Amino acid sequence: MTSDLIALSAIGVAILFGAMSPGVSFLLVARTAMSGSRRAALSVAAGMGFGAFIFAVIALAGLHTLLTLIPSLYTALKLAGGCYLLWLALKMFRRPLNRFNDSAGTEEISASKAFMTGVFTQISNP
Repeated sequence: MTSDLIALSAIGVAILFGAMSPGVSFLLVARTAMSGSRRAALSVAAGMGFGAFIFAVIALAGLHTLLTLIPSLYTALKLAGGCYLLWLALKMFRRPLNRFNDSAGTEEISASKAFMTGVFTQISNP
């Protein structure tokens, strides 16, 4: 019983550290909030939530079983998600470094585009 409690505590601590560490989702929302409007940042956050909802629906539908039966599909999904995240990173690094200091140079992103960026980032985030 004690070893089970220790194992559960260790897993809980690992999950806690994972939840506290900033990831791609946090960086995207923070970047949008600093460089865009509040509406765009809220749209990205709503897209992240919708992407999590899609994950929940897919999980309930048995995606795990499908990916276990077809390992190449799982590999293809991981590669597609990784390519999308690399594409986002390249877009972020191509912007000028003084972007946050120049208020005249900020571009307004539409709420629908921000929402879809949030959805695709959440879905592709491993």
